[in-house]
Amino acid sequence: MRQPEGRATVLFGSISDELMRLCQRSWRTRLKTPVPKRSIDKPSIVNYYKALSYLVRMFNSGWGIVRYPRDGGIFLMRPLKYMALAALALLCAATSASAIPIFTVTVNTSSIAGTVGHLDFNFASSFNSPDTTALVSMWTSDGTLSGSPSTFGTTSGVLPANVTMKIIGGAPADYFHDFIYGNSLTFMLMLTYDSAIPGSFTSDNSFGLALYDDSMPFVMPLLTDGSTDFIFSVDMHPDGSYTVHDASSNGQLMVTAAPEPSTWTLFGFGLLAVAFPLYRRRIRSARPGSETK
Repeated sequence: MRQPEGRATVLFGSISDELMRLCQRSWRTRLKTPVPKRSIDKPSIVNYYKALSYLVRMFNSGWGIVRYPRDGGIFLMRPLKYMALAALALLCAATSASAIPIFTVTVNTSSIAGTVGHLDFNFASSFNSPDTTALVSMWTSDGTLSGSPSTFGTTSGVLPANVTMKIIGGAPADYFHDFIYGNSLTFMLMLTYDSAIPGSFTSDNSFGLALYDDSMPFVMPLLTDGSTDFIFSVDMHPDGSYTVHDASSNGQLMVTAAPEPSTWTLFGFGLLAVAFPLYRRRIRSARPGSETK
């Protein structure tokens, strides 16, 4: 297959870097004019809209991105099979860190139904940890919340409505609410990073759910295996990854995870980027007198 006349002379470290750099070039000159190294500056923040617009225009002309095998540069080739690589590039460029999924947490409390106690949402931080947010939503339970909650740190909202907790500058947050246990409780948990990661952070943040009784003089954790007070917890690592812990004593905890919404959005853009040119070419080939190029 004949290669285009012009070929980028800059070496790129990854597909996402290539896309960010390509977005800086003029659409009219991208095929024929070599790109001087000094004219390309990697932006500090990827402009998602520009990246998507670039790909849409590229797909409309039927071109795709592929790495040149001999020297690590890139050139543009005609075959549609390379459009899948361009869709992947969009996903790589728009994703700045590992996304933590949305958790649906269900605890079977039938064995302690009727017990008077307290539930505790604890958002703990460590020295040199990133700023983060925890959103508790979709609370459902046949148990009974009573009185007003005790809160600490940057915490807002009252169950059964949404509760938002933030760790800012290493300061933890806590939500403590009196509760008469029923047969089960369920809520959704979304954890997000407010600081740019990985950055220079070295410590984790941790969100945990603890269920306590109302015994005196000390409240005691319920339904745990004794290793910790928290029947459910998630460690948010400074590199954007996470670890889920199940400390239930007899399988009372069930946790399911769904991708964070922006992940689905980016995946959808990638699919559309691949499907649209195929659909457009099919329409063209169906017209009388048309030829497939």
